[in-house]
Amino acid sequence: PRHYWAPVGHSLTLATLTAGGAMLLGVPLGLLLGKTDLPFRRTLAVLLSIPLLLPPYILAVCWFNLLTSHGLLARVIPAEAVEPLSTSLFGLPGCVWVLVSAFMPLVMILTSIYVRAVSPRIEEAARLVARWPVVLRHITLPLIFPGLLFAGILVFLLALGEVGVPMFLGYPV
Repeated sequence: PRHYWAPVGHSLTLATLTAGGAMLLGVPLGLLLGKTDLPFRRTLAVLLSIPLLLPPYILAVCWFNLLTSHGLLARVIPAEAVEPLSTSLFGLPGCVWVLVSAFMPLVMILTSIYVRAVSPRIEEAARLVARWPVVLRHITLPLIFPGLLFAGILVFLLALGEVGVPMFLGYPV
């Protein structure tokens, strides 16, 4: 029936925006944690991976308790600044925010794993003739593209199947 087309469109929009947001945040973090010798990078990776241990619905409740006008953030910053955050939590922006925070660690971990699988000899040879941004763009990213595609599709499918967060935040899917 016709009345199912709108929620299906909402679900596809939510899944697409979630996958895009998770990729925009997770790929650079995965590259940073996988290719650099950043101090405490393992600790940072563990801390950023904690949302994977919680169901997205629990994350939505946590964000609700943090961002609403009577939440924890309202005690720290003025009410005028909390009000826009509180109203944007409900609907599509809030659903995307919660699901990106839930699924971004997946992209970060997969990117980090695929980056470590690239042979350093190939990158070192390329570094003889080019700077690291060129090597990253023309050597590393094309080699890990299948892994990035897998991460994006996985996040898209997980977000497409998620109904708890949109129901809690009032977005019809």
